[in-house]
Amino acid sequence: GKGFLPKTEEGIVQMKIKELKNGRLAMLAVSGALTQSMAYGVYTFPWTLPAPNAVQSRTALRAVEFKGQSGPFGALDVAEPKTLELTDRVRAVIKSKGSLDRESYREIFLAPKPDAVFAGGLVGSEYHGWGTYQWDPAGLATRYPEHLPWYREAELKHCRVAMLAWLGLIVPDFVRIPLDDFQDPTLTLENAHNKLIYGLGTGPMWWLLLFCGIIESLRFKQLGLDFGKLTLENAGDVGFGKGFLPKTEEGIVQMKIKELKNGRLAMLAVSGALTQSMAYGVYTFPWTLPSPN
Repeated sequence: GKGFLPKTEEGIVQMKIKELKNGRLAMLAVSGALTQSMAYGVYTFPWTLPAPNAVQSRTALRAVEFKGQSGPFGALDVAEPKTLELTDRVRAVIKSKGSLDRESYREIFLAPKPDAVFAGGLVGSEYHGWGTYQWDPAGLATRYPEHLPWYREAELKHCRVAMLAWLGLIVPDFVRIPLDDFQDPTLTLENAHNKLIYGLGTGPMWWLLLFCGIIESLRFKQLGLDFGKLTLENAGDVGFGKGFLPKTEEGIVQMKIKELKNGRLAMLAVSGALTQSMAYGVYTFPWTLPSPN
């Protein structure tokens, strides 16, 4: 396509700038469109909750009738009772109101049933300062209850890794493992990965890979290679440390809440620390630019 470039140097620079700007905007637009489409369950442009007009209401109705066939979690039989029930409810609202308004959409697709237990009864909504706080703005627990065990398994795994990572970011600035591999004063969070790989299969990073592989292999042994034995009851339960749990049911719930809260905070903290460290080029705690004194 160089034949379409302008003939002047300034024109070529402007054309390259336009390509970069449009490309960056497209990356944001595509990620936003995909996220919004999955969150709302609307797979046609403009991927929004139905506005109060009949055309978009019919679009939402088609999304219900073919829900799952083009969705992110595989096919869903259009004759499934739950799908037919949703379709009938959408049709009833359109017949009575002339369109599917936002309030009706939320009531049909996102609101849990009155007798349903929030998020399948998973711990996480209790002890939020002002009582129970059931937070699920995208309605994932309601729309995809079959994936709740996987959500909790993934969340707890990321929480635990982030808590360990936070320790790994801070502790080496004050204390090092007493092995020659870790005593190098130039070893920082920015270069540790490359410096601790000496070659194929050698170096501390390979030790870490082996350690993680053993843990994952034990988890596969517990749940199967397809995680077919994963349930709400055993999600995140690797069978380690149960002896430290309190003896009462309430105490166990409180301990699980503490793990979730600390893990969620750690995920935010680690991402913030890494971003700030890379942005400032400061690789030791507290990863800030020196103050002017």
